[in-house]
Amino acid sequence: MQNIIIIGDQGVGKSSFVQRLTTNTFSETYICTLTKDLHLIEFQGRYIGLHDHGGCERYHSLRQLHYKHADGVLVFCDTRLNIDVWVEAVKQENPDVPIVIVMNKADDTNIDYGKGADIYISCKHNRNLENVLPLLIPKMKLPETIISPLETLFEYLPHYCSIS
Repeated sequence: MQNIIIIGDQGVGKSSFVQRLTTNTFSETYICTLTKDLHLIEFQGRYIGLHDHGGCERYHSLRQLHYKHADGVLVFCDTRLNIDVWVEAVKQENPDVPIVIVMNKADDTNIDYGKGADIYISCKHNRNLENVLPLLIPKMKLPETIISPLETLFEYLPHYCSIS
């Protein structure tokens, strides 16, 4: 399983993104994520753990622990584009991890939201969400194959022994 960490300021739509992705629903009510939520999905033959972290400052130390083990990071922002602190914190713990900047709340297609994000989405209107993971996942390293100790023992059995 690979891990994608979803971070950003409070209220930028991290949980709305995960909710749209996993259940294709959207809620107008806002409930702050406490610590983090984990959602497991299968995408392009890979098992992905989406770690939706709360944006409150009090969860900073918990988030830092997860940055080290991230295979990819989605930094969410809204039109304020407040991302520098988030990107810097991730790079301190995991300098080689791929990061995609996602601007949510780009609800009006007639407005130019400027540059700075890698992708512009609207969870409310279900716009462009399907392109977020295909932007990040190809940048992630493939998981290493883990051989169990039992499989290692089978290598040393004589060729005439078979285990069925």
